[in-house]
Amino acid sequence: MMDAIGNEYLTDINPAILKEQVQACRRLWKMVIIYALREARERIANTNPKYLSKAVAKEMKYFRSPDFEEICVRAGVPIKPEAIEKALRDLRRWNFHMTTTRTSNV
Repeated sequence: MMDAIGNEYLTDINPAILKEQVQACRRLWKMVIIYALREARERIANTNPKYLSKAVAKEMKYFRSPDFEEICVRAGVPIKPEAIEKALRDLRRWNFHMTTTRTSNV
């Protein structure tokens, strides 16, 4: 009985609605990526420069994990962990440079 109900449901799916649902799910997974990157950026920005390498390594454990890889696949976004790591390190250097520049102008 369950198979008959399941098969009937599957043949009743409107392709346009299915496409819309897939797109909505991808948007949701993209937001998960954006928030993970935003949170990592905030943690790195607030890290003491002498602990930067450890902080970046800690963040990269997640961004290199199978879980994050799966999120990227579901979002349809090819993200390279190396690019994330470089961006986190560059962000910190930029943030440190801006802080130094501001204080020297005062």
